[in-house]
Amino acid sequence: MYNCCGRGQPGWSYRCRIVCNHSAIAQVTAGSGRPPLFLKGLEDMKKLLGMILILLLMLPACVLAGGSCAVTYDSVATNMQAITWTWTGDATNGSVPATACDSIDGYVIMAITNPGTPAPTNDYDIALNDADGIDVMGGKLADRDTAGSEQAIPLLADTAHYGNRWVSGTLTMAITNQSVASAEGALTVYVFNPEIRR
Repeated sequence: MYNCCGRGQPGWSYRCRIVCNHSAIAQVTAGSGRPPLFLKGLEDMKKLLGMILILLLMLPACVLAGGSCAVTYDSVATNMQAITWTWTGDATNGSVPATACDSIDGYVIMAITNPGTPAPTNDYDIALNDADGIDVMGGKLADRDTAGSEQAIPLLADTAHYGNRWVSGTLTMAITNQSVASAEGALTVYVFNPEIRR
């Protein structure tokens, strides 16, 4: 019900009092440009629910995005260091983030791959790129096996020769053609530097 008053009087602005259960719950001023209090409350609630919905939609992407990879370093002999990338594929599509090690100075002499459990996609590929984006293994980490460990020696660029490959900077492991969800594996690279003193 509406109880209207003040019609025709100077400064009249059409005031109405809303009565519900014999108690006044709101006062509306028409023409003032301000919405009723209960409408303003609904607008605030819509904004809050919208923000909550956006956060809920973002949460799965944050949790599942891109898999993971950790890099560890070990001294295995005089002047010899082993750098290991231990990786896990994304829980949805198996993808693995490209991951760089710390900057090094030395010769890459050999790389070993070890599939884990769950095993990666058969014939998945690894590139080990230097700071210039060149695969220091010359493509020899392509078509990796899913059942056992494999090793490879760098193929020198634009040659048919294998040998040690000098690196000064970071090495980035990049995995492609791997689609098994949550697959695991490891790449260990042996780096020799005659200047290392341990």
